[in-house]
Amino acid sequence: MEDISVLGVVNFSLRRARLTFGGPIIIGMLAIGASIVRPDRYTVESRFKPEASDANPAQFASLASQFGFNLGIQSNSESPEFYVGLMESRAMLREVARTTFSFTTDQDMLSGTIEDLYEIEMPDDPEAVVVAMLVGMTNASVDVRQGVVVLRTTTKWPQLSVEIGARMLELVNDFNLEKRQSRAAAERKFVQQRLAEAQIELEAAEAELLEFFQHNRLYRDSPELAFESDRLQRIVNLREQVHNTLAQSFEQARIDEVRDTPVITIIDGPSDSLISNESNPILAGLMGIIGGGMLCWGIAIVVEYLSRQRAAASEEYVEFARLWRTTLPRLRSRRAADGD
Repeated sequence: MEDISVLGVVNFSLRRARLTFGGPIIIGMLAIGASIVRPDRYTVESRFKPEASDANPAQFASLASQFGFNLGIQSNSESPEFYVGLMESRAMLREVARTTFSFTTDQDMLSGTIEDLYEIEMPDDPEAVVVAMLVGMTNASVDVRQGVVVLRTTTKWPQLSVEIGARMLELVNDFNLEKRQSRAAAERKFVQQRLAEAQIELEAAEAELLEFFQHNRLYRDSPELAFESDRLQRIVNLREQVHNTLAQSFEQARIDEVRDTPVITIIDGPSDSLISNESNPILAGLMGIIGGGMLCWGIAIVVEYLSRQRAAASEEYVEFARLWRTTLPRLRSRRAADGD
């Protein structure tokens, strides 16, 4: 391997000046142009955690199944992955697409749906276009370490990013509220029916105990009658316990059926974090020159090496040239055959 000297590097650079100097400059100018043309982007990040219900719906479901009811209850709360899928669903994105947003920019006041704000003119199905745009504007993921759901929204207006994030959190909360209230309604319906049955059973047990006392005033003197009295009292106590439990559950279900308190805990709201992705032409040009320089210098080194090998007529270069001449026609013919 030849020794590398400073003068050798300078000579090499001058020999390949178009590639080593012109290439990075052109790439840097292209990067500056792309940075100027590219619109600014603003990202907001929201973090929330689903709230677990105070009630135990699985207990109600097990009890209901014994009496032939199916409440459709599976768990107190869904996993964070469920909410990621919910926010990525077409149904939720369509609701966001139909929402009217209003916000103020530096120039004026803007108001309208995303279709209006981005001036989408698609006669066939503009809503589908907006939904596809929202897929790119939004990103939901799970922070496994903290067990929370992270939602990022990105648009060309900072306030629109905030409002889309807020709207999606609102839709998630509405979904949870509707789910909780529907579940509570099913629980109330079942418990109300079971409570009426428990009331009848309790009154029957109490009536049987009262009748025993009326016909056996001196039952304490007889072991058999004392045992029967204790047995009937235990039945009354058990019926009373069941009745009280169902009465409490009934009142709780009635409360849950109309409760509209949020069921997700928002750790960071959309307005709490704003990441500006404004274009920086100077930085883009600098990065373009550096990246382009590395690329062009690599190409120049390869070209220089091949040029020297060709001048020296080395065996490796002769084999390379032969393979190159035979491989290219073979590739062209195979591509033509695949095209046919």
